[in-house]
Amino acid sequence: MDQRVTRRALLALLGGAGAMALGGCRRARASTPITATATQAGRSVQELTVGGVARRYVRYEPPGLDPVAPVPLVLVLHGRGSNGTQAERLYDMREQSDAHGFVVAYPDALGTPPGWNAGLGGVDSRTDDVGFIRALVDREAGTRAIDPRRTFVCGHSSGGIMAYKLAGEASDLFPAIGVVAGAIGYRLPSGSLLTIPTSEHPVSVIHFHGTDDPLVPYAGGASRWPVRFVSVADSIGFWVAQDGCDPAPTGETIGVSRRETYGSGHDGSEVTLWTIQGGGHGWPKTSGFASVAVSPAGISATELIWVFFANHPRSP
Repeated sequence: MDQRVTRRALLALLGGAGAMALGGCRRARASTPITATATQAGRSVQELTVGGVARRYVRYEPPGLDPVAPVPLVLVLHGRGSNGTQAERLYDMREQSDAHGFVVAYPDALGTPPGWNAGLGGVDSRTDDVGFIRALVDREAGTRAIDPRRTFVCGHSSGGIMAYKLAGEASDLFPAIGVVAGAIGYRLPSGSLLTIPTSEHPVSVIHFHGTDDPLVPYAGGASRWPVRFVSVADSIGFWVAQDGCDPAPTGETIGVSRRETYGSGHDGSEVTLWTIQGGGHGWPKTSGFASVAVSPAGISATELIWVFFANHPRSP
């Protein structure tokens, strides 16, 4: 990587239209009033107000969970132009939630089209999505027993970039993240390189990427958007170095998909990359909106993300 910009410089650079906004805050509690509706087991649509802005998320809690036993919380972030309801349908974490007993939330981004303040151009850089996610986690922890050692976030495309941002800025919340078709940063037309901040705590990462992705190119560089993305190799290398992992990975091949895992990181952290040969910009094993048929991949990102999360709680 050429350099990393400071948070202040990053926010200044993102003042121009068309940049992928990566701004945010460290804590929502100190300055952000929060209100919310009551939750319930099963599926529900929840609202909370953060800094005077109404935000929405789809929530699912498997019926029958012990209300006093701490359970994991998984946040699933949609791609640009989508929403939480579509993410619920496309990425379908409910089956894993039912089988393994955790709460899942699918929050909505803002904007037209909707995009996370870590996503593609057109996102208002004043949108405090880090504060929103912190408020959502706080709200869930105040609703039922949530295990703070097992709170996780994953995302696709713009949501994957947002997950990387949260790993950098909210590593106190998330011991592990999942990314599909995302990157840790990009280069603006001016030549300025923007990357996520260095995290305060180790964060385990599982990343899925198709070699033929036209929107966030596997090798980095130009895409259909007016930025040049950081390559997958650089995104993975960032976290291997950050977590202090073994630079020599172990690997396996399943069909056209190749797994490389960099282990022995700080506090048991590790970084896993799934490369899907010939894969596009979609979420493996999904179809429909914002997805490319990748059934030959032979893997399910949803299942593998949950297994990865279950194996990487925060160290005591």
